[in-house]
Amino acid sequence: MKRYSIFENKDSLYFESLQKLFKKYEGKPVSAQIAYKIALYYYEMGNQTSQGDIPERPYYIEAMKICEPMIEKFPDSYGAKQCLVLKNDLLQKDCRLTVEDVVIPGKESKALLTYRNVSNALVQIIQISRSRFEEITRDKNGFEAYKKLKDYKVVSKRMINLSDPKDYRVHTVEIPVSALECGEYAFVVSNGEDISDDKYILNYGSFQCSNISYISRTLSEKNGALEYVVLDREKGFPLKDVSVKVYLQEYDYKDYKYKDVLYKTLLTDAMGKVLIHPPKEKNRSGSSLRAEFSLGKDHLNTEQNQYLYFDRRQRNSTQKRTFFFTDRSIYRPGQIIYFKGIVLSLDEDSSSILSKWSTSVSLYDVNGEQIDVKHVTTNEFGTFSGSFTAPNSGLTGIMRIGDNFGSRSISVEEYKRPKFEVEHDPVKGVFRLNESIKISGKAKAYAGSSIDGAVVKYRVVREARFPYWYRWWIPYPISPAMEIIHGECITNEKGEFEFDFKAIPDYNISKSSNPNFIYKITTDVTDQNGETRSGLSTVTAGYTSVNLSVDMPQYLNRENSSNKFPIKATNMSGSPEPLKGTITIYALKAPDHAVKRRLWQKPDMFLMNSKEHTEKFPHEIYSNENEMDTWERSKKVLQTAFDTKKDPNFVFEKLSRQEQGAYVLEATATDSFGEEVKSISYFTLYSTKEKKLPYQTADIFIPVKNSAEPGESASFIIGSGFDDVRVFYELSYKNSVIDHKEIPISNSQQLLQIPIEERYRGNVAVHVLFVRHNRIFMHTENIIVPWTNKNLNLEFMTFRDKLQPGKKEQWRLKISGPENEKVTAEMVAALYDASLDAFKPHGFDFSIYPNRYANSLWNTYDHLMQTRDGAFFERNMSPVSYYPSKNYPEFYWGNYSFYDSYYDNDFRPVGKMGTTILTKMAAPVSPASPPPESESMDGLLSKVAGLKRSADFAYGGGVIAEKENIEQSQPTDMSKVQVRSNLNETAFFYPDLLTDKNGEVSISFTIPEALTRWKMLGFAHTKDLKYGFIQ
Repeated sequence: MKRYSIFENKDSLYFESLQKLFKKYEGKPVSAQIAYKIALYYYEMGNQTSQGDIPERPYYIEAMKICEPMIEKFPDSYGAKQCLVLKNDLLQKDCRLTVEDVVIPGKESKALLTYRNVSNALVQIIQISRSRFEEITRDKNGFEAYKKLKDYKVVSKRMINLSDPKDYRVHTVEIPVSALECGEYAFVVSNGEDISDDKYILNYGSFQCSNISYISRTLSEKNGALEYVVLDREKGFPLKDVSVKVYLQEYDYKDYKYKDVLYKTLLTDAMGKVLIHPPKEKNRSGSSLRAEFSLGKDHLNTEQNQYLYFDRRQRNSTQKRTFFFTDRSIYRPGQIIYFKGIVLSLDEDSSSILSKWSTSVSLYDVNGEQIDVKHVTTNEFGTFSGSFTAPNSGLTGIMRIGDNFGSRSISVEEYKRPKFEVEHDPVKGVFRLNESIKISGKAKAYAGSSIDGAVVKYRVVREARFPYWYRWWIPYPISPAMEIIHGECITNEKGEFEFDFKAIPDYNISKSSNPNFIYKITTDVTDQNGETRSGLSTVTAGYTSVNLSVDMPQYLNRENSSNKFPIKATNMSGSPEPLKGTITIYALKAPDHAVKRRLWQKPDMFLMNSKEHTEKFPHEIYSNENEMDTWERSKKVLQTAFDTKKDPNFVFEKLSRQEQGAYVLEATATDSFGEEVKSISYFTLYSTKEKKLPYQTADIFIPVKNSAEPGESASFIIGSGFDDVRVFYELSYKNSVIDHKEIPISNSQQLLQIPIEERYRGNVAVHVLFVRHNRIFMHTENIIVPWTNKNLNLEFMTFRDKLQPGKKEQWRLKISGPENEKVTAEMVAALYDASLDAFKPHGFDFSIYPNRYANSLWNTYDHLMQTRDGAFFERNMSPVSYYPSKNYPEFYWGNYSFYDSYYDNDFRPVGKMGTTILTKMAAPVSPASPPPESESMDGLLSKVAGLKRSADFAYGGGVIAEKENIEQSQPTDMSKVQVRSNLNETAFFYPDLLTDKNGEVSISFTIPEALTRWKMLGFAHTKDLKYGFIQ
């Protein structure tokens, strides 16, 4: 019951009930079972507190205090056995180490020690090759492997005294690792000196000590060759004359396993580079490889296998492609399908039309069989046009129009044209959880009239969303979709409908998780003719009624930024809400030195104080001082009031006079319910004119301008708080490097400006990378260089959006080039029934100029980012107890089943005290139909067939009309009514409209007589493939 309850205080009610039950049976053996449930409640509450966080209460301690008396008082009871298992779970011991995959020789490093219920840890460092370590530890238990590892040289041995709060929780602490010489090592961690075969905690793993680091990438322009760049791990400069041994992985059919075979031995050049070409075997597509690096006594053994493949792609090959346009996307059997095609010649660098080109266009059915074919030749614009008739027989479904170079799918179906659509109104006003929310909407015919008297069936389903989940190491809370309400209503004379629902939250999710609940509203509207159309919308509700935010960028340019920033105040569904409040900006006090990133989570225990840590590890994070939200607010630089109803913007006065640095903006307001609403934004104010960093940081990369036209320049800020940094800069186009240089930086920042050339259209990418203090810092940013030189502008000169059925119309359009110049262009235009989009949306698709978005050129999943955990073993340190599950008696039914579809519906099971009986059910009787409402029934009868109200009703609610009650209505003179004849769903399809001398196009047509909404599509192109759309 507790699991499925939706009560807000279900946990406290459950706990109170357990306590009352325990008092009732206190002193009896059965009370141990109740005590176990109470202890389990505390245990589960403790599990909800993430590692490193301080729980509200010492839940694990309280659980232990409940269990221990029960075990002592009632040792043989079932509840005591349950308590014993829970106690032993709380007493579980843990002690394990996480180290960096490679540490720098001659310098102390740090490791993360994770422990539970232990007060000391013995950490030993053993010098042993990685291959030998793997051989010893493979397929052996902890103690057997440890006995062999003891035979190797112990280079460091340290007993760590741990702070154990006796709270039965997992804790972490960073410990120093002694400086080592170049080589390969293993760590062994135990909970003390006394390690015996029958009682121990062991954790061991391997790592390396080397000053060599590397980055790698595959060069597609060099047929898939693999490039290594070998760098100094501490200082980041290239290493020359490093020996690189490359091993390929070959399968040994005798031993039935893969083996490493030496492929090449190479030396790095002055830039630390070495290039590995793939094997030249004709039948070989590639190989998995591993590399080993050596420089003097320094040796780095990589475990990561990379794939070396031969890139056989043909480059700069010219391809033909045909783009198709149709008048719409769905047709009935027998209707005419109009089409247009444009044939192009494409390669990586250019595109051109193919004029006077002959091709065959076919219509294919749902099975891919050719139905019809048209032989066409392109005109001077590279286009052709024609038509097919949709087949009257055979299977309906998705068909295809195409030639050898392109195609377009269409649908042929026996559909009924939609008469109306359903729209939901935006939800306005403020609301919170557990409040009633009004949903309104409208059923409207495509012809513009209202759909009255339609039945609306609605359904509301709740889901949960989490705007920002900062606890990335813990899974999102689970909240399955659940229906909140369903029901029916009727549209009024205006086609409008409305209903309410209560925004019930999922009480299983804590408020501290900051959940937003999404309520999906589905409405199915059925008109009096039986046609059903659906509407869908969502409403969001949370524990606050208003969302407040200030659109502040993460990085703010002191010289060139506008000092006006939008304030957004909306209800939870995104509709604007007026709000008054205050904005305050504080300058933040940043740390006085730069630190590199930590490779594991923040510890919750410390062996050193902050000062001692900084002296020993000046470039390492101590606690969380690298996080901007922990920095002290040094001074208030601005405070101002805002009122979004009067002005939805905030003005940052004297922005250009502020100093570079880190700032926090805090916007506060009070909603209509008296609840405080707050928005906090952290930002960095920087200057492109200064060399000094805004604050001390290991790495800063700011896109000052990352979108530019040819002739302009893109610009970026790059910098570091470390001394003597070598930044490797590259500019790439189509994943090939077109510019590169090395930029020296020392505790400063630089403005990097990149002139944009015409050939950069379609985007280029800037890559910056440096290695310092055993970390890699890398950024890739795409510079947007749009194809604005290929844009055509289409605009209506004359246009009417209200059309009369059967009337002639004429529209005029103007087509101009990127500089608003006159152009000679060809245009295809279509006007079709917009209601068909309810079945299959239609549009014109044409895109030939690629926008390339690059990822990083470098592979960085290697030793510069990895840690080692090792294997963990435990024996007899934390005894585990098991208790038998209780089975309750049940009646044996033989082969009888209550769940098979063929069982006798006259019987149903009734459960009582562990037994089941059958009880006879009465046969269901159809309830009498209730008498209709007199007003609504009379009105209905007067509208339909002229029937008078009758006192008799048919079974199931039907009305029996007696003959004498039928009134004959007077016949209507229909001789003057003109029958509509043109009900086409395509008003026009003009495939080859040409501009006149003024760059204008004229479209003349007669609108069909169907009462509906029409959708117009247009596409125009020039001979040099400028193009544009209109809709």
